[in-house]
Amino acid sequence: EIDLSGISLPTHAALFSESLGRILASVSHSKKQEFETHFGDASQYIGKVGGNGLHITQNGKTIVNAPISSLETAYKKPLEGF
Repeated sequence: EIDLSGISLPTHAALFSESLGRILASVSHSKKQEFETHFGDASQYIGKVGGNGLHITQNGKTIVNAPISSLETAYKKPLEGF
């Protein structure tokens, strides 16, 4: 479950752009507050992991809503035989 509303980039850039100053960190819920305190305004909470689907929104609009199994098939199918 990801909400890109707090990111001031177009959707495609928020999802796919890379830069030296941007990383994605997965932090356990028990360490969330400590992480946010340590990094302050340099961090942006965008969502949580878990479940069997991927749901991405931006400013109230659904960008992606798909089961993980479908995403896995789409990722692996072109690589079959290699």
